[in-house]
Amino acid sequence: MNSELISILPLATVGEAIDILIESQVSGLPVVDADGDIFGLVTEYALLAIAYDANVVNHPVCQHMTKEIISVECDDPLNKVADLFILHKIRRVFVMQDGKLVGLIGRRDLLKAVRESGSEICSTVPFAASKTEQRQSVSIAN
Repeated sequence: MNSELISILPLATVGEAIDILIESQVSGLPVVDADGDIFGLVTEYALLAIAYDANVVNHPVCQHMTKEIISVECDDPLNKVADLFILHKIRRVFVMQDGKLVGLIGRRDLLKAVRESGSEICSTVPFAASKTEQRQSVSIAN
């Protein structure tokens, strides 16, 4: 799990989001309000509209984010995380604790956890119990 969250506010511009994605070398950003409540996710894929209309760069991120929140709890097992990746064909899953976003799990994170633990994917070991990187959250304001 990566708990160093680089997030963006809903009214930040697409241009700002693209700059953050490129600079941070990430493929998606949680969209959160000033209190850290999650609204959605904006991804590189969603921002490809800029290739067709240069004015998109000035649109607010909230116009291009997905509102579907696919998440797990900190103590959910590895197989639940894997199921979500496969079922929804997604790259990342939000990690929640007490209704708050505390991290993201990428497909590579899951593979690394399984590989390092020597466990099979059907393990009931919670993802958070596997080797994790703990970093401070960062929020990118408009």
